[in-house]
Amino acid sequence: MTELVLKGGYGEHGRSCFLLEPNDEHFVMFDCGILDTDAIPYPNISPSEAQCIDYLFLSHAHKDHTGAVPHLIQMGFQGTIVASPETFSQIGLHYDKVQELDFSSKRSADFEGFRVIAGSSGHCPGSLWFHVCFDSGYKFFYSGDFQPDPLVYRVDMPKNLDADVAIIDMAYDAVLDSAPLLTENLSKKVQEYLASGKRVILPVQAFGRGVEILYLLYKTCPGCKIWLDPNMKAITDGVLNGLSVKEERKQELAEIYDDVKRNSIDDADIVIIGDAHLERPENQATVRALLGRATGIIGTGRRKAGSFMARMYDENRAVWVPFPHHSSRKDARYLCECNHFKTVLPFHSNVKEIWNS
Repeated sequence: MTELVLKGGYGEHGRSCFLLEPNDEHFVMFDCGILDTDAIPYPNISPSEAQCIDYLFLSHAHKDHTGAVPHLIQMGFQGTIVASPETFSQIGLHYDKVQELDFSSKRSADFEGFRVIAGSSGHCPGSLWFHVCFDSGYKFFYSGDFQPDPLVYRVDMPKNLDADVAIIDMAYDAVLDSAPLLTENLSKKVQEYLASGKRVILPVQAFGRGVEILYLLYKTCPGCKIWLDPNMKAITDGVLNGLSVKEERKQELAEIYDDVKRNSIDDADIVIIGDAHLERPENQATVRALLGRATGIIGTGRRKAGSFMARMYDENRAVWVPFPHHSSRKDARYLCECNHFKTVLPFHSNVKEIWNS
């Protein structure tokens, strides 16, 4: 009988790690991340477990899903790491046993004892969801971080899939609004600041919502000058050269990037910084320099305790406007309605819930 062991990520925003034990000797793991605000950031994995893992599937490159992989290797992991080409490129992992999954043309792959169907999760470049069918008949679904209605990134909506257990993203557990409404709210807030004469600073997660927000604000704030920091420029270059952008958006996004990449920060109306929590000293210095004039700072992701961005919230210099980079409660329910999951564990938030069909 296949057993699912929760090693992290359930009831906490980070440390995502889920272990399947199809038998007593071989394990299959999904993600191996850290919780960077915890004194012990790693998943609860023993060396003996690490040495028994045959496959580690990585949904995407963000450190709350991949940050503990070096620690896992140090504990004796010798299995195969499976991920998209973009994910491997982003994490820069030096490890011999890797298998790239390029599902842009093929949606399934066979492994010893199971088959995997996967698709783009819409969260960031190279992000995937996985549907696993074991030879024993046990079926498992893992959404990774999922965004059902992205502006720029490709998404393959899972439909009519069966699973005994599904682990699905519900990072925005208290957010009931749909993705289109959330994007509209962010655009309106930026326009409100601009109309009052304020410059807008948006610290964003570069691999993910940054490119989506660039697209949104360019389209909804015509005539405004947008400045991208060097990290955002490098990321956007990579996104345009990858496989994760919707086909109908590629040319448009390339034209947008070509228009904004030469803008100067001195006369920019909107400043996008690829550092969501403003952890890099150079980005903190940039923000401090900009605070001398009327400025509004908008955060769109989680609040990280102790970060420079958290200080901006505490000093009432920043406001939070959620952007649909993850699934809301409404999104998670909709994903369940589209499929046939017997038991569902929503993860990536501080709530612990079990949904049974």
